[in-house]
Amino acid sequence: MARSSVFISYRRDVDALRSAVLHLLINSTFNNDGKAERLEIFRDIRGRLGVDWPDEIRDKLTKADILLVVVGPGWLGAQDQHRRRRIDQPDDWVRQEIEMGLAECETVIPIAFETELPAADALPSSIRGLAMKQGTYVRDAFFADDLQPVLLAIEQHLGDGPSRTSRASSEERRLPWPDPPLTVTPAPLDRTDIDRALAEMITGWSVVTTPVPEEPDRSRVELYREFRFRSFRDVLRFMTDIGGFIDNLNHHPRWENVYETLYVYLTTWDIGHRISHLDIVLANHFDKTYADYTDPT
Repeated sequence: MARSSVFISYRRDVDALRSAVLHLLINSTFNNDGKAERLEIFRDIRGRLGVDWPDEIRDKLTKADILLVVVGPGWLGAQDQHRRRRIDQPDDWVRQEIEMGLAECETVIPIAFETELPAADALPSSIRGLAMKQGTYVRDAFFADDLQPVLLAIEQHLGDGPSRTSRASSEERRLPWPDPPLTVTPAPLDRTDIDRALAEMITGWSVVTTPVPEEPDRSRVELYREFRFRSFRDVLRFMTDIGGFIDNLNHHPRWENVYETLYVYLTTWDIGHRISHLDIVLANHFDKTYADYTDPT
């Protein structure tokens, strides 16, 4: 069986959520069918400040077939403690990952999340080749849809029999491959991934377990948070502001408004009322939108 390796490069302080959801989506697409793992996915999650570039990173990059470079809105302008662009520093981890990836990996794909890919003249000379690579643009509200070219590129490296896309016409080719083909069925997150998200990405949320109303013998696992506002009108405006993102994501909350408080519960019905990467993405957007309704002090 062919086995490929993907390395995800990202800035931990600005793109941790996007890289984590990317990891989860790739893993659930290619390693969640009950068979032996087909794809090794490496995403470094350790703290990086004041730590030398470890041999483990070098080893994983040397063996990787594909380097995915996560480029969020804060990626290019990220600064060090002296207010210098980090990408300009030779010892910057992200820069070193890209330098080695351009030299060692068969495929390098920059992924621009809610921003443009940097032009060649905005990059250090050692990684200007990144600007020459075919990249893709991803909208947070259309995460799985916009990542289809990346998933298809990964699939091309897995030549071990009938592919997930071989059952569809070229017009219908889409991954992940559920039935029917144009419905994305995510995988439930394990408790380790949920706890990491609660600690690093959506810190105001908690996990609750309640009975399913229609089937009281079954339970549902949900992310939960209360949002408090200055007025009832603010609650209504907040719900309207976030409604477009929710509808585009095609993933809807269970929520209840009591005067100036909004109670929000997130779970994924399609996988038996369990938490998926869609709930993490939506919880994060709730948090970012709510920041506009809180006092700056």
